[in-house]
Amino acid sequence: MYHLTRNPEKLLKAQAEVDKVVGNGALELKHLPQLKYIEACIRETLRVKGPITAISRHAKADTVIGGKYAVSSKTSIVLNLNGLHHDPKVWGDDHDIFRPERMLDGGFEALPPNSWRPFGVGLRACIGRAFAEQEMLMVTALILQRFQCEMVDPLYDLSKFEKQQIRMIANRVQL
Repeated sequence: MYHLTRNPEKLLKAQAEVDKVVGNGALELKHLPQLKYIEACIRETLRVKGPITAISRHAKADTVIGGKYAVSSKTSIVLNLNGLHHDPKVWGDDHDIFRPERMLDGGFEALPPNSWRPFGVGLRACIGRAFAEQEMLMVTALILQRFQCEMVDPLYDLSKFEKQQIRMIANRVQL
């Protein structure tokens, strides 16, 4: 909801989709595949501000990655998912902008393999991904159907809050 309320034109598009697909009736399973714009908003939110910012892996045995990077089995490799989700080569020069339209009309399906990983990677990826995606879609649709949402403080910036939280955590670690 943060990104939708920060972008009123996108909020209106999402509300219009709920009005058209669900109307004032009860949300039903048959409606979910029709909520394409809301699904795109959720995917874009997960890209811009994903729940997992990094994951760590280690090689089972000493190996060479890509023919040039020697990796010891004692070495952990941290994968920066936030960086992955903001790579200008994949997402363009507007990679920091919330633009759900990039996930529509085959855009999501055309992404390079492994370029969108908000639920982790491989066997350790979130086992509840499908359930979480369905719940996010349902909750967002129900909120938009029943409530008029707006920013209480239009000047509030989530990024500044996150940076403040990171500083607080870093200060605690140093103690």
